[in-house]
Amino acid sequence: MDLYNITIDELIEKLPCISLVNPNKTIDKKTNKQNIDKIKLLYKYIHDSDFQPKHLINPIWLENINNVKNKLKEHTKTSESERSYYTAVLSILSRIDKDKYNTLIDTYRELQNNVQKDISKVRQTNLQSNNEKINWIDWIDILNYNDDNWTSRDKLIKALYTSIPPRRLEYGNLILTNDNTFDDDKNYLVLIGNEPYFILLNRYKTYKKYGTYIINLQNKEVDELNYINYKNLLHAIKIYLKDNNIKNGDYLFGKKYESDFCKELNKVWQGTNKNISVDLLRHSFITDFIKNIRHSKVNDAFLKQYSDAMGHSSQMFLQYRKIDVN
Repeated sequence: MDLYNITIDELIEKLPCISLVNPNKTIDKKTNKQNIDKIKLLYKYIHDSDFQPKHLINPIWLENINNVKNKLKEHTKTSESERSYYTAVLSILSRIDKDKYNTLIDTYRELQNNVQKDISKVRQTNLQSNNEKINWIDWIDILNYNDDNWTSRDKLIKALYTSIPPRRLEYGNLILTNDNTFDDDKNYLVLIGNEPYFILLNRYKTYKKYGTYIINLQNKEVDELNYINYKNLLHAIKIYLKDNNIKNGDYLFGKKYESDFCKELNKVWQGTNKNISVDLLRHSFITDFIKNIRHSKVNDAFLKQYSDAMGHSSQMFLQYRKIDVN
């Protein structure tokens, strides 16, 4: 692959979409784009200039491992985020020329594995990460937090993450539609007439395992502990649509977000002076949920209902609970 005379977009187009784990499977092209975006950021952190594919021809800057690690410690807030950069490097280099970059790929795989071991240790102990200790907010305070300066957009984002069990960042890619045909790689807010009826999630982190997930906005269910309130979510959606001229086929929040939708989340709770990430919201929710539910209700089917709603397994649901919260 000629990296010297190629643009970033051309590089993304040329990258193979074969899974590195299972050659019989493929990955989305957007995964390659997300990994290239990580490499662009990493290069920016190190050189304070823009990345170009030619910078991978002889990537001495990636070989200075201590510098890479220091820059990531400076610019990332979680071990998961740090790991994603190592994953991006080994993924892209493997797809460009596995033989040429073999030593560097092995180095970054080791970095990735070491961080993953640390993440697993923390999860297994059910203890807060260092970042969570600094920014932790109890679920009740997340629910009760309000800001007089909120727009209907802010109120909708809060409702999406508090009126139902909080998912990841897939709401940032919602498309408004009143059609009855859907692309299987897109997420939708579906209207019937002018009434919001359901949210259709086809693409999210674990979609290959759990498939399409549908949130029925006409559901009248409100549980006794107020973890589910579809009426409140539906109201927030209606107000937002009334206040904004969003047309059929438009992105609900104005553009297609990727991981940067987390910035929108953080803005909603910025008055708390905490860095409120989607992971913190999910961990706070689960910690409160496990603490308050009646133990007679805790069975596999009950946990699966809520873990499915959050897009992960029941085992992961329990691992997210934090036992060192006062």
